Parts: sequence; C-alpha cells; structure tokens
Amino acid sequence: MPISEQGKHKSEEFINALNNLLNLIDDISKHIPEGKYLELMNQLKQVNDTAENPIINIINVLNNTEVVRENRRRVEMPVLLTHKNFNYKHICPLCDTKVVDIKGHQARDKCRAIRRTKLLSVLSNKVETNQLEKIINKFECINEKQYYISFIKEWKNNI
Repeated sequence: MPISEQGKHKSEEFINALNNLLNLIDDISKHIPEGKYLELMNQLKQVNDTAENPIINIINVLNNTEVVRENRRRVEMPVLLTHKNFNYKHICPLCDTKVVDIKGHQARDKCRAIRRTKLLSVLSNKVETNQLEKIINKFECINEKQYYISFIKEWKNNI
C-alpha cells in the first residue's frame, strides 16, 4: 500500500525520535539513584518476570506497539506519485479540463456534467449547485419516464 512522500517523512521522523528516546533512556539508566532504580526494576519485573535487562524489555515493548509497527511499515512503503505526466494537448472549451483527445472527452459524461454545473453556477449566481442539480435530475427522470410511457402507448396503438 503506497503512502505519500509527506507520510513517509513523518513516519521516518517518528521512528528516529523513538530510537533517540530509547537511546536516552539507556544513557540515563546509569544516573538514576539506586533506590529509584530498584523501584523501577521491581515494577519492570512485575511487567515481565523473564526479562534479563529491563531497558531492553522497555525497548522491545515500545517497538512492538501498533503505532511503531505501523510507522515502520510506512517507512518501507513506496511513495505515491502526485500526478502523472501526460502530454495534454488541449483544454476543453466546454469544461476547461486538460485533455489529450478533445472529441473523445466531449463525448463523455464527465464533460457534460462539468459543463452543466458551470452553466448552473452562472445562471443561478451560486457556487454550490448540488441542490439545483438534484432537482433537475428528478425532472429529467420524470420526463424520461413520461416519454417511455407515451412511447409504449403509441406502440400498443399501432399494433
């Protein structure tokens, strides 16, 4: 599963910060007062009685959290390309979309839908035309249904 360049960079920063934190804990373990150190060891012993080195145990526990595993996986993921390098030859005059084949594009529903939305925006002086589009679609469905009903009636009358 690919991730964005920014997501990969964020995961690398997280893993580096975690490794630095673990190294700091390892470095300061020598400077913890003996009483506190014994208390810490007793707490760690309760967490895992089989641990030979509590610092290594903490490192292993931290490394095996879902957040760390996810970020380690993300660091290894390929990066998504943000855009494909197409050689766009035309800009559609109806919908302002960059296209390679203008005639093929204008025959598609995408061009018609964009052109219709732009026209609705101009005629209604509104940027959001979703509600208008829904109303027009309902009228078109009713009109299409009426057309088929009249077509079938005419066909029956001609039989």
